[in-house]
Amino acid sequence: MVDVVQTSVPLIQVKDRRMDVNFVLADGTLLHIEFESSEPTEDDQIRYGHYDLELYNQRRQKIRRLVVYSAGIKKSTAGLDTGMDIGSVTQVQTSIYLDQNFNGDKIFQEIKIKIKEEEPLTAKDKLNIILLPMMFSKTATKSQRAWQVTKVARQIKENHLSDYLIGAMVSVNYNWIGPLEKSQIMGVLKMAQVFQDLYKEFEEKGKTEVAKELILMHLDVEQIIQATRLSREKITQLRKELEH
Repeated sequence: MVDVVQTSVPLIQVKDRRMDVNFVLADGTLLHIEFESSEPTEDDQIRYGHYDLELYNQRRQKIRRLVVYSAGIKKSTAGLDTGMDIGSVTQVQTSIYLDQNFNGDKIFQEIKIKIKEEEPLTAKDKLNIILLPMMFSKTATKSQRAWQVTKVARQIKENHLSDYLIGAMVSVNYNWIGPLEKSQIMGVLKMAQVFQDLYKEFEEKGKTEVAKELILMHLDVEQIIQATRLSREKITQLRKELEH
């Protein structure tokens, strides 16, 4: 021993972002997927570590991590795309670079033909549709490709599948879709009944979370009603839930 380090180290809280996607796999493990459009960094590894530890704390299930890097991001020479070992904790992840072995222009044309000829889409086709804006392209930006994918996917005969694929594609690529294309895509989605139902559900959930925060801040009922437009009965119910 050569020095003493303070023991009252403050816990770091990640408040600016949520985990991108989590799935439960057939073997009972969890798959944590992150989508990145920038070079791998040590800060990313620290953030992922916080996510995974908190997720494990909640569910007590083994977690597998997959990070998907969009086109333009090259393989890390520092090894920060395989995980990180800080001594007491070792993180392991699998990384996929869509700049390598994924020709977005070719895949997009193949998808267009399949949909036009009404051929059934495989699981791989559906995944390609969702990830297409992140793939390498010589003909379109990520934002432009997202709009192109939306127009093509809208031609799928099964409306529920079309809406699902467009919604999933937007969710994964939302951060790098420009305002013009985002507006166009949202205009298409708003015509879908399933999207309207989901929008109402998420809007209601959002209001509920805001109301909970205001209750914890000890605001009175009238102030909370004015801020959230929720009913007095709903706010009373939330207050009772928070007291238990």
